[in-house]
Amino acid sequence: MPQGGGAPGNATAFLGRKTRALLLVDGCAGGGSTRKENCIRWLCRENPPNGPDDQVFLPPPHLYGIVLTALHSLLRLGNVLTLGWGEVDLERGVIRLAPGRMRTRRELELELTPTLKAYLESLPRGAAAAPVFVDSLTGKPLAPQGIKKSFRSAAKRAGLGGLKFHTLRKTGATILLDAGIPLQVVQRMGGWKKPDVLLRHYAAVTAEQRQRAVGVLDRLGG
Repeated sequence: MPQGGGAPGNATAFLGRKTRALLLVDGCAGGGSTRKENCIRWLCRENPPNGPDDQVFLPPPHLYGIVLTALHSLLRLGNVLTLGWGEVDLERGVIRLAPGRMRTRRELELELTPTLKAYLESLPRGAAAAPVFVDSLTGKPLAPQGIKKSFRSAAKRAGLGGLKFHTLRKTGATILLDAGIPLQVVQRMGGWKKPDVLLRHYAAVTAEQRQRAVGVLDRLGG
């Protein structure tokens, strides 16, 4: 079981104010397309969920820290599990990754969100070479496959069989772009080499975005 996995206060406090929930949205909904880039699954926050057909997923409490870190940093699971205390600078509020850690040739510096910073500050700090997340029973590093299996099992129990851990990375990219964060900023934060990779595989077009686009055109008048 991951060390520090229990959440301070509420196991999913970082996900919402009242529902503490993640809502799964399917990029294919209503589109009828089967192309991979048009069938992206991502998560978005709803408070409260819109209706009885909404599917709500609450991550297992023991995965809280890992899910939180992935969602708030855009890091891949492998990067989260190998994240060392020497890479976490709580004084400056950043994570520093050496070249190659995020499949890029340059060093990457990620600003910590206040929520993630507070969570990391609540954990017992280990040596610089020690991983942030370890098995609480053995003290050994966690295996990605075990985390993925636990995440998928929880999603399946919630009726979200298609949900994968990597969906969290897609979630962050979609939410940032939807909020108007420039593409180049999101690309740098997530360590994507090229913007077209980010747009093709990670950023989803939401129904709200389409409605806003229609509104802009409608203001042109007739």
